Amino acid sequence: MLELNASKFFDTIMDVRGIKTAIMSSLAEGRPDEVLDDETRTILVENFRTLVAATGFIGAELASMAANRMLQNIETNDNLVKISDIVNAINDVANRLRDEASLISFMILNRTQYSLFNPASELLGWDIQKLFPYAAREVEEAAKCLALQRPTACVFHAMRMLEVGIRRFSKILGIPDPVKPAERNWGNILKTIKEKIDVEYPSSKRMPNSDGAAFEKMYASLDAVKNPWRNNTMHVEAFYTESEAQHILNCVGFFLQTLGAHIAPNDVDPKASSEINP
Repeated sequence: MLELNASKFFDTIMDVRGIKTAIMSSLAEGRPDEVLDDETRTILVENFRTLVAATGFIGAELASMAANRMLQNIETNDNLVKISDIVNAINDVANRLRDEASLISFMILNRTQYSLFNPASELLGWDIQKLFPYAAREVEEAAKCLALQRPTACVFHAMRMLEVGIRRFSKILGIPDPVKPAERNWGNILKTIKEKIDVEYPSSKRMPNSDGAAFEKMYASLDAVKNPWRNNTMHVEAFYTESEAQHILNCVGFFLQTLGAHIAPNDVDPKASSEINP
């Protein structure tokens, strides 16, 4: 997929039109069979170089090839290029560009949707790449799915983010990986984690800023992810609306942020907003 800058595409269209107008105007008084003089040749070389670069930049390969063919012709055939050849060449470039544009579709992203193509650290407001590199890749993909209005795909990537966090959380707690294929059940996962926390960090000992209090907060944020998931198992089996997908992604982001603040308190601000809003 080509990411096309709208302003550059507009500039290319204007370049083609402007150069075509300039060429037609400068050659209007000449006779079609006349060979180019040196001054006109120099101007046309620069014009066609601009066309090659502009059409190539936006992926209009056939138009770029036509412009480059004429450029080489002008540069190498001193006494053979006629005025009529230039007129035909610029018309060929314009027609090819028009044909190529008719074969593709443009998807317009508004300013907010376009911002969802930012790196993971900008999306979340903290450096997830440093602590959870695999989850960072998934949050970027999930955000792009939101931007392109594919909410169920967004939830799929959110689930992969969540797996990274649960495995890291389980490792800290010293329990077996609870996200094995046969055990992808929310009830079992939460039960295993809660039992370990209750045994190692009883409620009576969960003082503020203690590990027990931090783990309790992580468990609560993990439980908050389960509620909008709608499925007992950690599988994307249903279709999700955009608001549901966004809520799930935000909940997963908050869970990873809470976990990250415990792992690297100097790197992750627990008060930073991890909400991703399209």
